[in-house]
Amino acid sequence: MTIHKALYGSVALLRGKCPACGEIAFIIDGEYQCCGHVITEKTKEITKVKRMISGELRRKTFSKKLKEDLLNKQQGKCYWCGIDIKNSWFLRKGKWEKVKCHIDHYVAWVFSGNSKKDNLVASCNICNLLKGSKVFDNEEDLRRYLLRQRDKKGVIIYESS
Repeated sequence: MTIHKALYGSVALLRGKCPACGEIAFIIDGEYQCCGHVITEKTKEITKVKRMISGELRRKTFSKKLKEDLLNKQQGKCYWCGIDIKNSWFLRKGKWEKVKCHIDHYVAWVFSGNSKKDNLVASCNICNLLKGSKVFDNEEDLRRYLLRQRDKKGVIIYESS
């Protein structure tokens, strides 16, 4: 069983092939994140450190229909901050600009290469760009981070009804 420390820039995560389902998955707290298989004592040893390069993977271009489907599923709201994407504006360099809808990866693409629908959310362009490929312990920490970054950068949002 090969478990390795996968390096993504300056972030190190455990990864390995799950003996239960055969998927390559992250290992968090001794559990494969694909199907929940728990690592036994004899498979805990890390066999190598591997720098992960995602250059061979290509990001997928998403259809307008997928974007609309995700946005409709979320009642037109940004998954992260909850603003009404279609009816919101933000102040940038003294000018009001329309908030745009981005398709965002729930688990950052650079870590997972996963562009399946269950890993995608509709996000406002502000949240998506502030979040980038950062990893958080939970959604609450991520949302707090985004609000702090908005305040720090002086982002003002106006929602029209």
